[in-house]
Amino acid sequence: MPRDQDPVRLRVSYQSPRSLLGEFTRSVGRQAVALQSHRPAQIGTRFLFELTAEGVRDKVEVVGEVVRCTPAVEAPGRFELLVRYDAGADRRGLDEALQWIADAHQKDKRRRAHPRIPFYLQATDGTPGSARYLVRNLSRGGAGVEIDSGDPPRALQAGVPFLLELEPAGRPALLLHGEVVWRTRPLPGRARSTNPTFGARFGTLRPDAASMLEKVLTLRGLPPAPWVARVSFGMEAVARMP
Repeated sequence: MPRDQDPVRLRVSYQSPRSLLGEFTRSVGRQAVALQSHRPAQIGTRFLFELTAEGVRDKVEVVGEVVRCTPAVEAPGRFELLVRYDAGADRRGLDEALQWIADAHQKDKRRRAHPRIPFYLQATDGTPGSARYLVRNLSRGGAGVEIDSGDPPRALQAGVPFLLELEPAGRPALLLHGEVVWRTRPLPGRARSTNPTFGARFGTLRPDAASMLEKVLTLRGLPPAPWVARVSFGMEAVARMP
């Protein structure tokens, strides 16, 4: 499809603004996603995904473009498309969904000052064979993290120092320091189906770090996709803290 042609429009509905934002950060944060199709697609074919949810009047746009199309190796007769995702230019739907979350948290005394924004932010701890982490939510007060694969480090325990490092676009690294405040473990017999998670609480951030974090939470000034972060625990986190 020539770039001067209109993109193929697809509308996707979600149950809530929270699930909509989760899908937005997942697709845009990963940048490129492999999809299977019954038909081949021309390189440059563009899609405009219109994400909608109850409570959000304006749609949230995600632009997709096919950057590769090859026969699927393990599925004869099908094709594997590599689609690159980018945020649309219109922010009205995003801002409305973010405001919905802020308003919803006003009813929760624990979260009133620190609304949790759904994220899909991949991270490692920088060591060989590192576990793969997913930052699933982020707020001014802390983060919720899932251990997506691999074994968590022994230092990951409630009460140990924690550091989350991001590199927002065009800015120095954002260092969010604090401590692990809780951790879950899979129930017996469910280790393969339930990933362990943990929560971290940030300490007092410097004004420049707090300002950068605010831009990330409003989905502005994010790192270039694909979004990748680093996590540290214990003495390693202390050594890397500002």
